Amino acid sequence: MKNRVLLIIYCILICTCYTDPFLEKKYPSDIVIHGEGTLKYIRTFWDKPHNKKNQDGTKIYDAKLIDSIIWILGDYHRDDGHTLYKGINRSATVNIRKVGKSYPYSVYSGILHTGNFIIFYVQKENINYIARINKTTLKHQYIEMPDIFDDFPYRFRFYNDNENLILLYNENYFSPKPTIYTYWKINENCDDFTEITEQEFNDLYTTPPDFVTDATGRYYRFYKGDSSKSERGYIEVSLDNGDTWHYGDMGTNRPVNIIIQNDSIYVFCNRYSAGSALSREYVGGGIHEFKWQ
Repeated sequence: MKNRVLLIIYCILICTCYTDPFLEKKYPSDIVIHGEGTLKYIRTFWDKPHNKKNQDGTKIYDAKLIDSIIWILGDYHRDDGHTLYKGINRSATVNIRKVGKSYPYSVYSGILHTGNFIIFYVQKENINYIARINKTTLKHQYIEMPDIFDDFPYRFRFYNDNENLILLYNENYFSPKPTIYTYWKINENCDDFTEITEQEFNDLYTTPPDFVTDATGRYYRFYKGDSSKSERGYIEVSLDNGDTWHYGDMGTNRPVNIIIQNDSIYVFCNRYSAGSALSREYVGGGIHEFKWQ
């Protein structure tokens, strides 16, 4: 009994020492480039109010621009699983939800796409599935993957461009044996996995650059900075094809993607966390819009 009381007191002390009772919310800063202009922070979409009763922040895990439409993977609820949003204004949503009384599907990929479908690699009760969502009707189905792929999501890596969806599978992830990778091309219906060689993969897929480009040729990317500073991210911009970079602090946000649409630069962010492993606080996140002035 005494040891249990001491343990409780120790946990309380740890939480008190490492938790900020009111984590300050900070918005992104402008990027001022003398003689060229300012990439100005305009506003934040999906901005949750920050007070002592609401310090959860906004969860965004991925965002993709597909056929001129922005798709966003965000939130997570025990009953509904993850949510896919269509558009910044959330004109439509799809829950990758649980079925019956079983657990929800867990998403282990970002947003993928092939043909007229949004694709996710998901797992439910140690069985691997492809979640396929029709971009037009939003009807979705779960297609069980072949038995040759076991139940460890850490073995999987997906490569995706406008034409191809390819799975890289690590056969010896948990083995002391040398790593063996196999490559599998997935068809549009997601019900056929065709093994291809590494050379065929290299011929099909080109690694994209680590930056995005706007209509005027300006580069944008993330730089998370020195880990000793903070876990907050930075957005960088280059006006000379990547030779010189100018950065701005993203505040209490963890950036996950940059999408450029019309004259707006949207930075999609997950929430920022602080505190101990036993007691963490969350703040920030959302969609931050920038424009040149």
